[in-house]
Amino acid sequence: MYIAEFIDYLSIQKRYSPRTAELYKSSIENFYSYIFDLDRTAMQKYETANLSVDTKRPEEISQKLHNECNITDQEEIKVLTPLNIRGFIAENLNNGISARTMNLMLSGLSTYCKFLLRNGVLADNPVEKIYRPKEKHRLPAFYTEDALNDYFSLPLDNNYPSIRNRTIIMTLYATGMRRAEIASLSLHDLDISRTLFKITGKGSKIREIPIIPFLLENILLYLQIRKSSFQNINNNSFFLTDKGET
Repeated sequence: MYIAEFIDYLSIQKRYSPRTAELYKSSIENFYSYIFDLDRTAMQKYETANLSVDTKRPEEISQKLHNECNITDQEEIKVLTPLNIRGFIAENLNNGISARTMNLMLSGLSTYCKFLLRNGVLADNPVEKIYRPKEKHRLPAFYTEDALNDYFSLPLDNNYPSIRNRTIIMTLYATGMRRAEIASLSLHDLDISRTLFKITGKGSKIREIPIIPFLLENILLYLQIRKSSFQNINNNSFFLTDKGET
């Protein structure tokens, strides 16, 4: 199958995160599981054989998968039709999958079809010929500036979890970082001399975010508590769990 080559393309050329690549792979596998009524274990046979994307052996993965599922390259491409994709959508929605999740799966499948189209395997992208499920629009919940100021002015227990949690919220509020960026933040991303963070965002693009004095003061306090709480732990992740793990 072409899935392994596609994941290599996402990871190496497009520099997608491992989580995004895995979500796209899962979406494609779910589609083929629906079409061919395959057991998901069979679809992931290369994983049980210790064949991961990192092995860079897509042809071996493809051969093993085809042998297990009796699917030819021609059959794999032939089933990528608007009719089959509509059936895939209906099946998932009837099984309780939300419209938002379904659209995420379709995004993965569409990106896969674009990859096949670019490589001359498909003549067009069948996902672009269907209507996607409508999502319910939820109104976002906002915290007012006064509410946040009240929270930041509350006295804190002098312990690691309390100070870490407030520093995370303060960093989100003062820098506009994404949640994933906060989670992957490293000690090396902080430049105290220039009072800024160097953030690697989508597409491996690096941007610099200034740190306002109020935030810097709390970050320095946090780092002090972090150091004293985990003296024997060598972990460069900026924010650690209560046990000093990533």
